[in-house]
Amino acid sequence: MTNIALIEKDELFQLIKLAVRSEVAELKTGAKDTRKPATKKEVAEHLEISVATLDRLTKSGQIKSFNIGRAVKYNWEAVEAYINSKR
Repeated sequence: MTNIALIEKDELFQLIKLAVRSEVAELKTGAKDTRKPATKKEVAEHLEISVATLDRLTKSGQIKSFNIGRAVKYNWEAVEAYINSKR
């Protein structure tokens, strides 16, 4: 039996964009990041900052996020890019 989920056009766009970026990154590096997207809480804990600070960083464009439904998610590559930009 096949499950069909209805999603908004923007959500579909974000999912496709994420998949394409992941494949391009794999082609560039030869390695595939198999980690699932991170939640706000996971990223905030990883960066040792509050969720409010993470929201400000996201709103200012310093860390890129995407939505799946109403949930805000982060690629670990984006988190690592932010960390590297601060070194």
